[in-house]
Amino acid sequence: MADPVISLVVERTGDLLIQKIVFLKGVRGQVERLQNDLVRMQCFLKDADQRQDEDARIRNWVSEIRAAAYDAEDIIEIFANKIESIKDKGFVTRLAYYPWRIVSLNKIGKEIESLQTRLDNIAVSREKFGIKNLGEGTRTHGEELQRLRRERFNCRAWVCVSSSYDHKKILRSIIKQLNPKDTKDDKLSRMLEKMEEEELEERLYQDLQDKCYLVVLDDVWKEAAWDCLVRNAFPDSSTSSKVLLTSRKRDVAVHADALSIPHELKTLGKEDSWQLFLRKALGHGDNAGCPPDLEEVGREIVRRCDGLPLAITVVGGLLLGKKELKSEWEKVLNSFNRNLSRSQSGVSAILELSYADLPPNLKFCFLYLGLFPEVSVISVPKLIHMWVAEGIMQKRDAENLEETAAYDDVERLCGRNMVQVVKTTVDARIKSCRVHDLLRELAIRKAEDENFFQIHDTRDGKISAKSRYLAVHSLPLDKNYFGTSIPPLRSLLFFNVHRENISLIFKSFRKLRMLDLENVEMGYNLPKEIGEVRLLRYLGLRRTSIGRLPHSFGCLRNLQTLDIRTTYVMKVSNIIWKLESLRHLYAYDMVCDVPLKIEGLSNLQTLLGIRFDDI
Repeated sequence: MADPVISLVVERTGDLLIQKIVFLKGVRGQVERLQNDLVRMQCFLKDADQRQDEDARIRNWVSEIRAAAYDAEDIIEIFANKIESIKDKGFVTRLAYYPWRIVSLNKIGKEIESLQTRLDNIAVSREKFGIKNLGEGTRTHGEELQRLRRERFNCRAWVCVSSSYDHKKILRSIIKQLNPKDTKDDKLSRMLEKMEEEELEERLYQDLQDKCYLVVLDDVWKEAAWDCLVRNAFPDSSTSSKVLLTSRKRDVAVHADALSIPHELKTLGKEDSWQLFLRKALGHGDNAGCPPDLEEVGREIVRRCDGLPLAITVVGGLLLGKKELKSEWEKVLNSFNRNLSRSQSGVSAILELSYADLPPNLKFCFLYLGLFPEVSVISVPKLIHMWVAEGIMQKRDAENLEETAAYDDVERLCGRNMVQVVKTTVDARIKSCRVHDLLRELAIRKAEDENFFQIHDTRDGKISAKSRYLAVHSLPLDKNYFGTSIPPLRSLLFFNVHRENISLIFKSFRKLRMLDLENVEMGYNLPKEIGEVRLLRYLGLRRTSIGRLPHSFGCLRNLQTLDIRTTYVMKVSNIIWKLESLRHLYAYDMVCDVPLKIEGLSNLQTLLGIRFDDI
């Protein structure tokens, strides 16, 4: 096996880098490179171990790595501890030590430089001795190859294009991924929102110019979408950059590159299907066994999935929540057979079966996800606020808030593989999610069957007079979109709708609980008629141009969530503190002309982006 001492020292060096990083400012880059070189060197130690007995020079080579690893640990730890020892001293003492710190930084920099030269020489001698990489180290051989491939590119981005292609949205997404440091304070997002299509193309072109980049365009449906993106936004580069396209349509792939043969994905083989099923249905790791009494019925369920990963993961999620009993698995198989007899495809039968098995509250939550556009990445905090505003969440006990119950339901849907996790926080909480398009189609179909909600594209004609939950998708809106026929809406959501000064007659929406106007242009002043919508619990004004709330806003005493992350600094008076039900307040920059009356907001849990001016 590879030298365990070197493995341990490399691990400790990594720990030191994390623990002492605040004290290593100025030399962090050098320390990280040093550690990375030691990690890479480990990949060759297995071959060296096998040949130490036959060649004294190789034994010496391993000893040199070990010595370099020890020296690296000593240099970092001694310096960091010296700096740490003076951090709690008085200001005058710390000031007196400042010149010493500068000298010490210069000294450690030179010592690391010297150590780096030693490692470079060791690497050269490895090639001379013919020592090969046998793939052992802190990374597997495959992981090391993957790391080297990703390090080949200066920048990377992955976007899902989908059938509802939005050119500006895709350009913004790529630019944000190429500039991750600039997206943390949302300034870049606000700037990109104001850009026209040509400006976005020019910005992306400049970001990619002279760089070796990898951009993945996932799920491209139309040749026009490919042409539109590649024509102006991607420079013809001699830097070995790559654009990877995935599509359900072979014609699109051939159009994108007529000189290459598209790689066509196959369904899973019999054994791969079985192992995936066991991981999802039993919650075990790779190569897990199956209880003997369940294997026959389990393999029959897998056979019916036809090697389709989505079908396997969904039916596995369904079984995971049931007892590991043959009778339970047979019930699922029999239900599957009944659905198949209704002329459904195998995957549709499985998705229907999984939906039917959801408890009532989870069915509502799942159907609600169908309101979001195809391939949407859904913010889980926003989704939770929406569910709570709809009144579908109940406290599970005296201590358990509705938000906690809602998050539990997100986890349950993800556990059932009805929803996919996109991002998690550092403490492993789900931050964003998405719904597979086949599951979204199921949600829409079921919602229509149950007259639950309507999704309206502005090409679709009239809005149903019976709609209670309405999502408006895409395309410019007519100024008087709703006309004189206003349905009894409880929820109204806009997605990807861009229209100057759309007119909403708020007194006609007095039953609304949920109103999300993200990206809808309504002018600088929110109409005073908003005060008529007194049942409103959620109001989203993100990325609108609204900069002032009317005094009538104080009438919204049921409002729980207010998102006013607008393109302007939001100016409010003491009206904001009249909203005694308010739990969550989000703003990029909100100016208040009165002190915060926190006693009036006893339910407030989230307060983001507020400053106060004395007027």
